Amino acid sequence: MPNIVDINDYLKHRTNPKYINECTHTVHTNATNLLKAVNSLLRELGVTTATINSGWRPLEYNKKIGGSGRSKHIDGLAIDLGDGVNGKLALLMYKNLDKLRLRGMAMENPNWTPGWVHLQLGLPGSKRTVYVPNSSPPKRGLV
Repeated sequence: MPNIVDINDYLKHRTNPKYINECTHTVHTNATNLLKAVNSLLRELGVTTATINSGWRPLEYNKKIGGSGRSKHIDGLAIDLGDGVNGKLALLMYKNLDKLRLRGMAMENPNWTPGWVHLQLGLPGSKRTVYVPNSSPPKRGLV
């Protein structure tokens, strides 16, 4: 069965000579494990297509776009999937938190992520499956 989310799309920055040394064996292994969990989750939920808004991020690129210095994207452990304006994918994930937990995954609270769903392998410091990513106010009232 083909993958819904592809490793080459996820690791697209590795083709830039500037970042080639940052895409280490550990990053690649983490990304492989993440995408195995994400693809399995999407298939189980009946999702057949998904767009990567943000995959692996080299440190410099992560800083440039305003990402957290502790972002799991840097280590190949997080992905942002496009979710349009209606939050359909976010709601589907939110209604199936048991399936995220089963895979050792967490998601940012969709009220803070309009237009995308952030998924990561491993729980954040709060140990919550759904967590608030920062101290700014929510951007919508989806859940």
